[in-house]
Amino acid sequence: TVQDSEAQAHWEDMVFVVRETGAERAFVMRNTDFIAHSLSPDGSQFAAFERLREELTVFDTATGELVQTLPDFRLGTYAFSADGRRILVNLPSGPVRVIDIATGRHIAELGEPGGVDEIGLPPDGRTIVTQGGKSFRGWDLATGAPLWSTQTRADYPSMSGDGRRFFERLSDEADIVVRETDTGANIASLPTKG
Repeated sequence: TVQDSEAQAHWEDMVFVVRETGAERAFVMRNTDFIAHSLSPDGSQFAAFERLREELTVFDTATGELVQTLPDFRLGTYAFSADGRRILVNLPSGPVRVIDIATGRHIAELGEPGGVDEIGLPPDGRTIVTQGGKSFRGWDLATGAPLWSTQTRADYPSMSGDGRRFFERLSDEADIVVRETDTGANIASLPTKG
């Protein structure tokens, strides 16, 4: 399996290895500077922003072949859909772009005015959850249609990676409250000290 790292990296060449054995799977040599990256859930694809070319590139980790080049992108954060067929591009102060990797076609732009702070990727592979400001919204990944919306009173809520839950702590309350993202229903209250 190939695993992603949380580290930001700057490099010109990439070597994809099998984690368990250390054996080389593929080698990619490009005269560029890769920054900001993401690995597909199954480890079969790797996306990286090429700073010099200002484009997002997607590679096959088994062969090292370039799968797709998406030009005219700025540096942002990237995530693959659960099925690995789409890449989600979160640009600073803007919407999340949903792009079909096979065709390079923009499917939808999702988000809140002022941009998206977090993206949640439910395991169903059919939806995405965005959080911007005090709003959470569920979206149909295939069409870009909004499915639901929930508000929070907290200034800085945080969402689980799968988008199913968020937590908030209000300045006038001592507990951290865990809620369902799609309904806002209270799941638990976690006491805090101080």
